[in-house]
Amino acid sequence: MRERRFGDHRKWMIRSAAMTFSIIVNRLITPIAMVVLEPQIPTTFGGSELAYSQSVAAISSWGGVAIALVFSQWWLERKPASAR
Repeated sequence: MRERRFGDHRKWMIRSAAMTFSIIVNRLITPIAMVVLEPQIPTTFGGSELAYSQSVAAISSWGGVAIALVFSQWWLERKPASAR
């Protein structure tokens, strides 16, 4: 059944594109997280390179998804230029 809900389809396609771009955002966050967290290896991670790499992976994975979805939701809720 076709319900012709083009507005809803557009919103979900923007969210879908955001999830695709989250992979790119992940690749941008990873080196930043590595540089920021590297000085913490002896203290926060107890000298464990494994804990360090797992933390960087988790931050970049979740951060990429979160940033992409927050940006897409902002994009959907912003007011058009004509309404301002």
